[in-house]
Amino acid sequence: MVQVPESADRASVDGAIDELLGRRSARSLGIKVTGTIGNIVPAAKHPGLLDRVRAVIEELVNHRLYIDAEILARVLRGIGEQ
Repeated sequence: MVQVPESADRASVDGAIDELLGRRSARSLGIKVTGTIGNIVPAAKHPGLLDRVRAVIEELVNHRLYIDAEILARVLRGIGEQ
């Protein structure tokens, strides 16, 4: 469940969530959401933190995380991993 205090500036609240209904609910409240991929990719920009983003993503998929194939391909192209 996403709770945002009434006094909070919703434009400044971020959330990490993958569940579709939760993402829609958060967005309807004006909360910017980021999924798992959106949290992994920035880590790839730091040398030595993640050697291979593809390997991390494949492990998540092996543990039943759904990632749309087009989104995955676009992300991997964007970071230079085909």
